[in-house]
Amino acid sequence: MRYIFIIFTSVVLGAISPKLTSTLNLEQDHEYLSRQKYHLVFYDDFNNNTLDSSHWKIINRQHYAWAKYMSSYPALYQINNSCLRLSALLNNGLVINDTATFLTGGVTTQGLHAIHYGKVEIRARFHGAIGSWPALWMLRTKPDETWPNPRYAEIDIVEYVGRGNTVMHTVHNYHTMHLKNTDDPPHTHTSVVDPSEFNIYTVEILPEKILFSINGKTKFEYPKRKGNDIRQYPFGTDMFLMMDMQVGASWIPEIDNNTFPAYMDIDWVKMYKLSEK
Repeated sequence: MRYIFIIFTSVVLGAISPKLTSTLNLEQDHEYLSRQKYHLVFYDDFNNNTLDSSHWKIINRQHYAWAKYMSSYPALYQINNSCLRLSALLNNGLVINDTATFLTGGVTTQGLHAIHYGKVEIRARFHGAIGSWPALWMLRTKPDETWPNPRYAEIDIVEYVGRGNTVMHTVHNYHTMHLKNTDDPPHTHTSVVDPSEFNIYTVEILPEKILFSINGKTKFEYPKRKGNDIRQYPFGTDMFLMMDMQVGASWIPEIDNNTFPAYMDIDWVKMYKLSEK
């Protein structure tokens, strides 16, 4: 679980290799989504050979499990052919004064761009390793002054563990982490997909539900329960985006150094705000 208040810095990026080219009634769901009105507020297709500092900051290392290997080492952040590659590398002398076993790259829109109700779309692919844990995810912009915080809000758009053919979509909040019957309603789902191919991963944050989709097909929904319990549905507050490589955690059974490097390629990112009707 991530308990976070993050400090970031910026980075200039280099070059990489060329990019390669349900649980719901989908018909009802597509009809539902077609009624939503979105306004594009953020778009990055990585057409420049450096990271756009008006869009992104890199993530500094912290004591949290997901961030303990974060680094600004330039090879972790590469752009080529309109594609951003974030890597996880074994630190076998790459950074001499860094004693971390691995080096991982991650970027965020914190302090730059956020949405409340709206939609995020990311076209990405993953090259995993045993013990790697890349994630595309969101957090509320306001820091958690106390813990446990009833307003804690986290949306894991997609997480890819290891080297299999499944990805995970998850919602975290006070209800899912601290109350009885924390899986009522269900807050996580596993989807079968080929992660090595480019797929469009989407989350829609709506007043009454959160929807997760892959390539336009809805895979999972997390509903707002009646009663307006902020602990169960703290969404509708501004949230920023993070895209990062991660290695190891208490729930990762093993790490095999020989299977690294791991990376994810990001083709483009879009963020929309839900327009008022």
